Amino acid sequence: MLSDFLSGLKQSGAAVNNVVYLGAGACPDFPKIKELQPANIVLVEANRRIAGKLKSACEDDNNVVVLEKLVVAEGEKESRLLVTNLPSFSSVLEPEALSEYYPNIRIVHRDIVSSITLPEICEEYAIGMEVESHMLETASRAMNVLIVDLPGYEVKLISSCSPKLLTNFDRILCRVSKEVLYAESQSLTELNATFHRAHFVTEVEDGPDYPFASLTASQDNLSRLYSKLEEAKAKNSEQKQQLNNLRTELKEVKSSNSEQKQQLKNLRVELQEAKERNEKLKQNLTSVRGELQESRNSEQALVKEKEQVQREYATLHAEMTALREKHVELESLVENSTREFQASLQSKKDELDELSELKKHLEADCERLKKDNQELKYRRDLIDQEVFKVESQLELIKDIVLRDKAF
Repeated sequence: MLSDFLSGLKQSGAAVNNVVYLGAGACPDFPKIKELQPANIVLVEANRRIAGKLKSACEDDNNVVVLEKLVVAEGEKESRLLVTNLPSFSSVLEPEALSEYYPNIRIVHRDIVSSITLPEICEEYAIGMEVESHMLETASRAMNVLIVDLPGYEVKLISSCSPKLLTNFDRILCRVSKEVLYAESQSLTELNATFHRAHFVTEVEDGPDYPFASLTASQDNLSRLYSKLEEAKAKNSEQKQQLNNLRTELKEVKSSNSEQKQQLKNLRVELQEAKERNEKLKQNLTSVRGELQESRNSEQALVKEKEQVQREYATLHAEMTALREKHVELESLVENSTREFQASLQSKKDELDELSELKKHLEADCERLKKDNQELKYRRDLIDQEVFKVESQLELIKDIVLRDKAF
């Protein structure tokens, strides 16, 4: 199973960057893994009796890391490993139905071992960083390979990983059970669904140890690119909506500015009316003063009238003073209103300038997004061509393999 998978990778000529092997056991296919010439090899084995031998066998290889840990779906520090007398069937879960195919199988050890999750492995050994830096240039980078041999636990482990984490790997090989043989294990259908949600194409092939089989998952890069294109379109639509909202706000600001101009015009009309009333009062005061002068010339004959006129004059004088005070208050009110309006008008002008600048940036962003869309379309066409070439090469390889098997 694994041997054929590794041979296929070597024959494809694909460059391999990282190989992560979960449940590596004694790793009898280690020489074939080395033939791929990966930059890094991470072997994870929880059985301390096997892991010790594996470390000794790989101690001369500088690019090999052996982790004596149990890979789990959740971040627990320690977990229990059920070691069977057939080491390749050891698992985290109880092998309830496995005895139907292997009657002599039994649990010989229940070890408590250190555990680690797949995200922690990727983070610690920087697996996937090169994927983010070559998101659209899949043909120009070396691939990452994940091998999972965790009987009964492979579905739970893969289902716990996010699609983004799974896309750190270009090829994934899982040793899977076509039947539910372990307690609380999940079906092969759920594993397929998890890979399909992450844009992987899967292929199941029966192995020599039925009911176990091998599931190969490969990234469907075309679907991933279409998804990213849809995300870019959605983002472009959202930005257009934001631009429309800003235009609506600009119209509201202009409308508010027009209302404030009308209010200023009304204040000016009221001020003019106050000035006209003040002018009339001044004319009345001049008339009263003339009458007072005439009263003084006839003082002896009109003493009583003089006193009456003086009282009227005092009254008018008080009223004039009150009017002057009101006039001063009105002028102060108009001056304050004018200053506040001018400040508000200047603030609105500044906001209008900011909105205009934002509009320019948005238009520039829209233009850039259009260019990005064109670039995405061009790269999609290139990828379609590459996919066609790869499919042709795969057909040729299949023909060669079939001829070899025929011999």
